Amino acid sequence: MKTISYFFLTAVFFASILSCNTNYTVDKKRGYYKIDFPEKQYRLFDQPGYPYSFEYPVYANVIKDSTFFDNKPENDWWINIDFPQFHGRVFVSYKEIGKNKFDSLINDAFTMSYKQHVQKASSIEPRPFRTPNNVDGIYFTLEGETATANQFFLTDSVKHFLRGALYFDATPNKRTNAFGGFSVFHINKPKDPIVSAQSTELNTIPLRYVVHGGLSFNLFERTSIVPHILYMHQGTASEMMFGTYVQLYVNPETDVMIGGYYRFKDAVAPFVGFDWKNFIVGLSYDANTSKLGAMTRNVNSFELSLSYVKRSGTRSIFDFIRCARL
Repeated sequence: MKTISYFFLTAVFFASILSCNTNYTVDKKRGYYKIDFPEKQYRLFDQPGYPYSFEYPVYANVIKDSTFFDNKPENDWWINIDFPQFHGRVFVSYKEIGKNKFDSLINDAFTMSYKQHVQKASSIEPRPFRTPNNVDGIYFTLEGETATANQFFLTDSVKHFLRGALYFDATPNKRTNAFGGFSVFHINKPKDPIVSAQSTELNTIPLRYVVHGGLSFNLFERTSIVPHILYMHQGTASEMMFGTYVQLYVNPETDVMIGGYYRFKDAVAPFVGFDWKNFIVGLSYDANTSKLGAMTRNVNSFELSLSYVKRSGTRSIFDFIRCARL
């Protein structure tokens, strides 16, 4: 029973962090997100009939834009540049000077960069630039809780006017992050090397089902609290644990965790740990609260654990092991 309890404690300590089948990150760090971009490689967009051409990353997709706020675009040369890996999209629109007044196009570009975001933006900086083909434009950098951080337009001032805006499908300054997971063990039904019996049922290790879930909540700029619960069932036995820990941000590579768990009708387990890069080190103390405590003369135990986590957007030292979700 004690050995099984140690395993359960280790499982609940890391189940909320190591689940492969969930789309969350428990160890959410404050500050700017680190994005590891793929190797810089480009391909040329130069489709017949289009009045412009450009290079774009090989990990992006160019899709023709068929709608403009439920209306048909002004012409057939509006496109979207999708970045599926980063859930981003650049909306590109093209208008002909002559059919549209040049001054009006300039005013519209500034209006869409300023007027629609001035209430949320902490700053908006327009910067002139020129392409290698001597085409002039303005690049807008927006800071603060704006819907877009970058917009631009390019024009030869005679015939062509192209505008783009970058958007990400994400929630800025998200305070809560729900997570959950489900796992099944012993799906190949291995034989138990300890039990020796003629019964196939007794010789076979039963399936073990594990379900866990919780919520990561940002209390302050550098502090998060993570309550969660775990339930396991195997054969006729079951186990449930719940607890919480506080995660303190130290620097972009290190977090400190302090908390505890309660194993239902069995034990309490306070713990401390730290998360450094892709490694997690934890120290817990298993204090028995059940009737088994008297049988063991209230002898409790420490447990030291070390885990390596392959997180999304980072290269693993075990890069040959792939998780479909990470």
